[in-house]
Amino acid sequence: MSEALTFQELAPNATLGHYTLVEHIADGGMGHVFRAYEPSLQRDVAIKVLKAEFVQDEEILKQFEMEAQNIAALRHPNIVPIYYVGHQGELYFFAMPFIVGQTLDLWVDGEDIMSLDEGKWVMYQAADALERALAHNIVHLDIKPSNFLVDESGAILLTDFGLAKMLGQNVDPNSEDAFCTPAYMCPEQILRKPTDQRSDIYCLGATMFHLVTGNFLFDTDSIAELVKAHLHEPFPFERATSYGLPPGWIHLLSKMVQKDPENRYQDYGELRAAIDNVDHLSPVNLMTQSEEEDEPTAPIPVPVLKSSPETLHGILGKRNMQWAEGSVERTITKPRDEVDSKIGRGVLLKIDENIAELKEVAASISTDMADLAEAVALVPVADEYIQQLGTSELISGIKEVETRRQAIRQVGLNLSGQILLTEILVENMAKQEEDFVWKTYWQQAIATGVVAHVLCRLLKGSYVPGKGKVEVKKKTGLTAAFKKSSFEKAEVSLFAAALCHGIGKIVLSEIAAYPYFVALYQAQENNKPLAEIEQNIFTYDHHEVGAKWLKAKGFDPGIRNAALYYNSPSHTEEVQSSLICVASHVVRLFGLGYGGDPVLNVRDVWRTPAWTSLITEADMITLTPAYMEQEFIPLVGTLPNFEY
Repeated sequence: MSEALTFQELAPNATLGHYTLVEHIADGGMGHVFRAYEPSLQRDVAIKVLKAEFVQDEEILKQFEMEAQNIAALRHPNIVPIYYVGHQGELYFFAMPFIVGQTLDLWVDGEDIMSLDEGKWVMYQAADALERALAHNIVHLDIKPSNFLVDESGAILLTDFGLAKMLGQNVDPNSEDAFCTPAYMCPEQILRKPTDQRSDIYCLGATMFHLVTGNFLFDTDSIAELVKAHLHEPFPFERATSYGLPPGWIHLLSKMVQKDPENRYQDYGELRAAIDNVDHLSPVNLMTQSEEEDEPTAPIPVPVLKSSPETLHGILGKRNMQWAEGSVERTITKPRDEVDSKIGRGVLLKIDENIAELKEVAASISTDMADLAEAVALVPVADEYIQQLGTSELISGIKEVETRRQAIRQVGLNLSGQILLTEILVENMAKQEEDFVWKTYWQQAIATGVVAHVLCRLLKGSYVPGKGKVEVKKKTGLTAAFKKSSFEKAEVSLFAAALCHGIGKIVLSEIAAYPYFVALYQAQENNKPLAEIEQNIFTYDHHEVGAKWLKAKGFDPGIRNAALYYNSPSHTEEVQSSLICVASHVVRLFGLGYGGDPVLNVRDVWRTPAWTSLITEADMITLTPAYMEQEFIPLVGTLPNFEY
């Protein structure tokens, strides 16, 4: 064996310091990596040797030495440590453990994408490693799948600190070293601006998007387009939804990769809290848009929990599956007077046969606890849902209920009774459905009713997010009594208003089945609001049709207005319709059910006139957008989906 002093002498059995080279195993941006053996400790090591083209560059030599010093300072179970730093002849090198395992490229290059549970496992360990680096004022700046090793025990190990900078260290605007791998780099690296831990959080977000979807965050044809996308393109919400990412993961990743570091998670504590709560997060970050911006945002894709586009996400019935398999008649229209005449003719529609049951849901439940508990026990689906609801953080904040009565008490007698009646109603309607199956609509409507109820309690002061019902503080005076009565009056038929808020979709589907399929199909295909397509085909949208049908069947004006205005956040005329509007938007953010509308016209519902008017009338101006986003929104993710 002889000492290797030149690059030509780097061969098996040559020695570097007290290590014997075994084989060349990889090349990085700055160095060659060899497997070697350390006889004194009888262990394999990995040796990184600075490439020949860099050894005459003093700046790069300093950077190489800094990488070694950076890693040597970081003793952590999720960071590959440095054993030794050496210089021999023209060779500059350092030795690290030889990890028997693979990099996270295993998922990027393989056919299987990383599961979300595996994704959480990676992110926790990555956050721990990066936090330790930050404690030494080091930011990594080259986070990517190939820089994470997985050892035999399953531990994630961060490696390659070649681009790492000390916190606050200026970036040379003329240096190419500002760039990490283009697919994962953050905007401030591209612009040569100061970097910090939020830069690593961006790169980790881009990396995790790739690992859990199998696709790059921005999939472009050239590096120039990729750089432009990192600087200007918004998070790909529609693609993320199509890849099957749940709402919480969309929220988590979208916030990690915000263009402005101020809008990302600010530290690893915040990031860990979001990972802990990822199943309960909404899909879009509220606070990304400046309050001063007046430009309207593009419609937001509605997530669908059980995606099946070919069947309109489960709405299209089996009898008419051939509609989806053939070409769609895109010029079809239906005259307005035909819609009008069928609404007013009496019992011609299947939904007309269920009017009595719908009106019964709208009535206040006057039964006592014993009778209600006995009735709920006879309907297993309602029984299970009420018990799940009773332990959800949105409703009560308790971990378990011991009895059926306790669950009903947590949910509330009136709301529990309405849920029971609704289960009976939707089971009856399901038996009649042929052209369309509206199961996902009822899931969305029931969730809207529950959230609207909770919002009403919040505005009355009888509910605290995460803690459930509380004693209402008594207020005196005529104004306080008026405010209280307006919310209590709305609460009685609030759940029924939620059930009926999109009822026009069912009415239109029964009046003209194929044209309504065309409307649903075109909305989904073009990612446009369903009401816009309906207007083109019927000169009516489902909001107007629903209100018209409800009026013809003698429903309460509050319920009719909820159907008419539930997608109009600027409408502020009454409590009930505003509550349904806000609740409906929140529910659709989580993909709880699906009503056929593929987009949401507003995300920041807490700044709309509908919500502002509610908090003003209730004298609850402390319910700021930030409070609702941070304290209330995550709890909606604990709401169970109604299964029947």
